[in-house]
Amino acid sequence: MTLKMQDVEKAIREYFVNRGYIDLNLKPNQETSGHRIATPLEEEVYEALSKAYPGLTFKQHEALNDYLSETVVQGRVPDGFVFGNEAVDSLVNPGKKALSNWPEELVPGKQSDTADIVLFSDSSLFDGSSVFLIDVKSHDLGKSDQPPNIMSARKLAKVAEICLSKNIDPNFSLYYIDLGYRKKDAGVVVEDVRMVDMMKIPPLDYNGKGKPLYINWSAAIQVQFRPSEVSQDFELSQKDWLAIFMKNYTSQKRDRIYKEVHELGEQEKMLAEYYAKNGYVLEANRIISDRLEIKSPQESVEGVKKSNSQLGQNIGARNGLNHVNQLNRLQNDNNSRGDLSL
Repeated sequence: MTLKMQDVEKAIREYFVNRGYIDLNLKPNQETSGHRIATPLEEEVYEALSKAYPGLTFKQHEALNDYLSETVVQGRVPDGFVFGNEAVDSLVNPGKKALSNWPEELVPGKQSDTADIVLFSDSSLFDGSSVFLIDVKSHDLGKSDQPPNIMSARKLAKVAEICLSKNIDPNFSLYYIDLGYRKKDAGVVVEDVRMVDMMKIPPLDYNGKGKPLYINWSAAIQVQFRPSEVSQDFELSQKDWLAIFMKNYTSQKRDRIYKEVHELGEQEKMLAEYYAKNGYVLEANRIISDRLEIKSPQESVEGVKKSNSQLGQNIGARNGLNHVNQLNRLQNDNNSRGDLSL
C-alpha cells in the first residue's frame, strides 16, 4: 500500500466529521488553549489513524520500543541503532541513557518527542518502509493566536548535515496536522483539518508573502508557523529543500553571531579603555589582543550571493529551468536585504 498525504488528511477529516462534539469536561469560561485541549485532540488523531491504518500507526515511543524488541528477536544489538536511516534516527533516537536502560525500562513518551505519531507506509515497518513523522497542532478558530513552535531549527539543521554531507535520501516525511476547533459547552468541535509536508513548504517564501521560513532565535531557536497558513508548492527534492533551508539557517545564524560579537567587542573596548586610563596597560592590551573578529553581514554577503548563485545553477541544470525560480528566491532575498538580518 502506498500512502499519500491527501489520503491521510482525508481519513482524519472524515473521523472528526463523524466524531462531531468532543466532550472534554471543560469548566465554564475555562481557557481552551494549551495542553488542556491539545493533548486530547492528539489522542483523537491517533485514534483516527489507528483505525484507518491498523498495524502501521504508533506513538513515537511505541515505535521505538517495538523496534528495539525486533532487534532482540533478530539477535542484533540495539546500541547505536538506526531507525529507518541515520537521518530519521537523529530525530527519534532517545539517547544512550534510554537505550542502556532498555528493556528494564521502556523508552517513555516525552513532550520533546519530534512526532506525536509515527506512521509507516507499509507492513515492512522497520525493514525499509517509508516513515511519516506526524505532529499535531491545534488552535481555537475564535482567537488570533501566535504561530506555534514546530520544531527545533538546530534539530532540522542536523538532519540537513547528515543528508547533505553523506548524500543520504531522507526516506521520511515531516507532516504537521492543524486542527481548527471551536468551543461548545464543555468540549470542542473540530471544524477544520489541514495537513502539510514540511519539505513542501517553500523555505524562502513559506506563506506567499516573500518571507523565509521563520526561525525564532529568542524562543529556543524554533521554526514557527501555522500549518493552515503555509504554501505547499515547493517542487524540488527533499535534499534540495534541506540545502535551501540550511542556507537560510546559516545566514541567519551568521547574523546573530555577528551581532553578539559586535556587542561583545564594544563592551571589551570600553573595559580596555577603563584599564588603560587607570594604569593597567598590560590588562588593557590583553583584552584588545583577545578580541574576537567576524566579518560583518555587509562584508560576507557577496560570498553568500556567489554561493547561492552557484547552488541555483547546479540544481537548475539537474531539474530544469522551470525549477530555477524557486532557488532564485534565495539570491533575490539576499539582494533585496543587502545583509543577513532576520
